[in-house]
Amino acid sequence: MQAGVRIGKADVDLVVDEKKLLVKLVEIAVKGAVAAFGEPTSALGFVGSLTSLLDTASIEEPDESKAWALIALSLAIAVEDLRPETVPEERHEEIMNAFKGVVNQVKTLLDDDTKTYVLDLKFFSCPSSLPLYQDIRPNFASAFASLRLDAVFDTSQFTAQLDEAFNKAVYEVSKLKHEYFKSLFETIDAPGRESAQHGYDWDAYRERLRYQFEVKPVFGQEETKVSLSQMYVAPRARVFEPAKPGMTGGQFVTWAHEEVERWITEPNVNNATKLFCGGPGRGKSSFAKALASELSQRQNLRPIFIELQYISLENNLSEEVANYLVGREEAFETSPLEKEYKDFGGPFVFIFDGLDELARPGSGESFQIARRFSDQLIRLLGQLNSESHVRAFAVITGRTPIIQDMQSYDEFIGDPDVVELLGYAPIDGAKPSEDPSDILGLDQRIVWWRKYANAVNKPQDIPAALASTLHIGLSDEPLLCYLMALSGYVDTNRSVNVYNQNAIYNELLTAVWERGWGNGRKGPTRAVKSKQTFDALLEAMALATWHGDGSGHRIASAEAFESALKVANAEDAWEEFQGAGGGDAQNFALTFYLKTAKKEGHGIEFTHKSFSEYLTARLLFRNSMELAEQSRNRSRSLAELYHDWMRIAGPAHLTEGMLQFLQNEAILLEQSNLENSRMDLEELFSELLDTDIPSHSGEIRSFEKEKLWRTNSEINLLACLNATTRGTFYHSKHKAGTSVLECSPPWPLELRGTTIDWRNDDTRLANLLKRILDIRGQTGKHICLTHTNLSGCQAHSDNHSLHVVLPGLFLPEISLEFTNFCHAQMPSSCFSNANISGTCFDKTDLRNADFSGANLTNVNFGGANLDHANFAGASLHKVRFGGANLSNADFKECQMTDVTLTAKDMTNLDLRGVTFDSVDCSGVDLREVVIDKEHLHGLRLDNAQYPEEWKPIP
Repeated sequence: MQAGVRIGKADVDLVVDEKKLLVKLVEIAVKGAVAAFGEPTSALGFVGSLTSLLDTASIEEPDESKAWALIALSLAIAVEDLRPETVPEERHEEIMNAFKGVVNQVKTLLDDDTKTYVLDLKFFSCPSSLPLYQDIRPNFASAFASLRLDAVFDTSQFTAQLDEAFNKAVYEVSKLKHEYFKSLFETIDAPGRESAQHGYDWDAYRERLRYQFEVKPVFGQEETKVSLSQMYVAPRARVFEPAKPGMTGGQFVTWAHEEVERWITEPNVNNATKLFCGGPGRGKSSFAKALASELSQRQNLRPIFIELQYISLENNLSEEVANYLVGREEAFETSPLEKEYKDFGGPFVFIFDGLDELARPGSGESFQIARRFSDQLIRLLGQLNSESHVRAFAVITGRTPIIQDMQSYDEFIGDPDVVELLGYAPIDGAKPSEDPSDILGLDQRIVWWRKYANAVNKPQDIPAALASTLHIGLSDEPLLCYLMALSGYVDTNRSVNVYNQNAIYNELLTAVWERGWGNGRKGPTRAVKSKQTFDALLEAMALATWHGDGSGHRIASAEAFESALKVANAEDAWEEFQGAGGGDAQNFALTFYLKTAKKEGHGIEFTHKSFSEYLTARLLFRNSMELAEQSRNRSRSLAELYHDWMRIAGPAHLTEGMLQFLQNEAILLEQSNLENSRMDLEELFSELLDTDIPSHSGEIRSFEKEKLWRTNSEINLLACLNATTRGTFYHSKHKAGTSVLECSPPWPLELRGTTIDWRNDDTRLANLLKRILDIRGQTGKHICLTHTNLSGCQAHSDNHSLHVVLPGLFLPEISLEFTNFCHAQMPSSCFSNANISGTCFDKTDLRNADFSGANLTNVNFGGANLDHANFAGASLHKVRFGGANLSNADFKECQMTDVTLTAKDMTNLDLRGVTFDSVDCSGVDLREVVIDKEHLHGLRLDNAQYPEEWKPIP
């Protein structure tokens, strides 16, 4: 049939000559693939030249030529997307011949000259359904198999990936070169092009969401082109249901994707938001991308995936979403939230990923950010939903503390469920299983390894390092599981050393250096002459993200990087890089740790926030060690040392992840060096408490900023000091594979923790806590006092009671395990919902203190004054109250197990609703205790005094 245009009754079709189009199409796509294997022009350069060719092509060219150009360019880009970057040189000729053979295979296929291909309206709904594409796809799959002789090649999986890549390319090429293809579009669907544009935008956007999950390589797999879908394991989740009128709240474990499905299929305007939380590396972003891809395949829903690190709360959220979709992502011609389009399809499902990315590092504004975002989200959902009809759902992911803040906001719509993503290991001590129906016992580490091994051609047997129960804290997290595999830590001969997250990150850095920056380096990497230079520049980049420029936790502007180079003493490394022709900061973004931030070279972005946190914590800890050593040697004045410390530690406060990285860094030091550094830091910290050092160094322009910098410097130095203490404690009690918090109290006699002489000045701790707990309403956010000896301290000053606020819902935001408050004065302090396991309150003044909902395990209240203290709803295990004053204390609804309740005064002690299990009340006077008689079982009452009506005792 002659090439031309055929106008039908209800449609407009474009008919093209199969030989002219098909042969040229295959030849050009093949050239794009072959160019990667020894040809002068790279594949990327080839695709770029094709695009440039369209720029100079005549707008008046026949539509048949434009159809060929659209499909050829899209297929060439799809081939480039899936092509492994590194192939041995000796295989180049073999592979080129395989791809060139595609042309001959296609010619043979079409010798009968009977085929006709038609582009119509259906093409843009699903480009990969085009018969032309379907005919040549098997030949490309065969050619690609030759690329991967060293790996398992799954034809069906590759076909699915090629489809996704081709679909996405068609939409993006047609959008990018709209003017060139305009006549083709008009010919195909002249009657309804404009009205259908929004629908095409949605089709293209859905393909983009699938592409992100199905095709785009994950970091570290840029060469192998392994995608997230190839190693993704659907997570389990613990759902926390809020209490409702007449009903108590509860929790249960389910599959995260099934929970979303249940929620969406039961629309409720008062439950249109679902909050997903979890710690660093728990797989929140992977889940969000997988969910977006899954929902994109359903035409009755309109998923919108938003990375919150690119969103500003200065503007209306609907405007920010529009700017993100139209401006940043260029996914839509006009906002899908505009009035004329918002009813164009099924309900929206907003997937907001990374709520914690909205808060600047160290700003202490977690609750304020959660509240502002909640207000904006309420307004957005209010514009779309009615009382009887749900037109929009919202999924929000984030680290646990800020999700808790959002859930606790009283003005939020309804009572959103909180869903905690769980790890790979069996849950709640369940027996390990490989049965997918055993949701608690299923060991997903095995599932993950088999998927990963299949993708990268590794043995299917799970390495000992991943299967070991000793290292479950590391292999339980999806990110760490992947990093262990990527860094080589899963090798059998190294599995015994898997115990420290920092060691794995450092090993990964070394592997990246050796692979991409060591021997055989190319491009700007040649400008980095040593691993030391490589580390220094990465740390400076991480420091720039921590200090922040207002853009988020993982992004640094070029200006912030230049400033961080000075603070991190990495200027020589940078001069070396530039002197060797390395170029600017964006040229350094060449590893999977970094990438160039989108849109006009905004800056440098870490691919995962944990990388930035690790590098910053490592730099911070090393500087604190150097600071302590210089202080001991008196090589510089205290003022000089503190000014240097304030430049690096003053602009920001620690994140929750950085606390753990600090501790892990301390553990990596030898015990003798760590102990010496701990004592040096104690002495330095004591000196700073007694010295009024002016903090102004020419870099601080306001009193408020100066105050904040000084406070942050104190907090961060205390955190480093605490890390040395916890590290020393770890070494003294460590057994292979046991974490610090698993080391059993009481404190060993040879280690009393961080010891500051608080008693020489009653106001020292009070003044310190006032500064570090009350600065801009941070209320103890991410302050760690674990293993700190506060013996004899007073938490009140000048007769004004200091209320130490320790907030928390599921997890505390301040760490107090194994802290020593012996003889401290802390009336009216609040420890509500805190985890204070192993802490010593011996002879501590805790009148009116609040321990409601707290986790109290192995706590010593011996001789403490707990008059009117509140323990309502707390969990007490192996707690000792010997000789304590418990008069008027409230223990309603507590759980007591193996508790020694031999207090000296229990007048009006309220024990109603308490569950007792092996609680010792021997020899005490219980006659004025308020208690439910039916709950007396579980009490040991040898020689105790109690009311007559208690007899006979159950």
